Parts: sequence; structure tokens; C-alpha cells
Amino acid sequence: MRLYHPRLPWYIDIFATEPNGITVHNVVQAIWTQLATPIHQRHFYTEELDDAHRGVITAACNERCQGRAELMVRGILQVDFLAEKCVLVGLVKGKNGIWEMKTESDGFAGGGDS
Repeated sequence: MRLYHPRLPWYIDIFATEPNGITVHNVVQAIWTQLATPIHQRHFYTEELDDAHRGVITAACNERCQGRAELMVRGILQVDFLAEKCVLVGLVKGKNGIWEMKTESDGFAGGGDS
């Protein structure tokens, strides 16, 4: 199973750990693991991101870390690309069998669905 989100430049691949197929645990764990991954510098300084987008991502990282050194040392994580839309509300089947992650605002930073 493969997931994508319009704000993420990566796919999230999910693999079954049980013989009867992919479980909810597989899905949640794969999303958590992927989004907790620190980005590489090349992902931040890419032509697809302008200074405004980099500012939003940096602000999301700062908000997530709340000044805590143990979190800040990891730098920007993939989840920071979601900015305020970091609450998973579901999956929608897209083209070619790829599923789109639907997220919305956490209720603190404002915003709507994506």
C-alpha cells in the first residue's frame, strides 16, 4: 500500500506484517515512522520550495519543538512539511492504487482541510 500527501515530497509505503494483509497498526506505524524522519538538506533547499514555504516549515518545526533542545537537535522532520495540517482524518483512494492522506488543522494554528 502506498500513501501520499500533497504537501509531502515523499511516498509512505506500508507493508503487511501479518499473512492476512495490512493492518491498521501497519498503517499508523508506517505513517508515524516516516513523518518522524529528519529531512535531508536537499529536501529543504529544492526548487519546489520557495522562501515562503521554507518559512512555514521552519515555523512548524519551531512550534513542534517548543524550544526543547532534545527535539530541536533532530532538526526539521517530515511531519513539519504538513505545517498546521497535521491531524490525520482519513485516506482516500487515488489514481493507480495510491491512497491520499487527508489531514486538517490541529485546531490551534487555524486552517482547513487538505
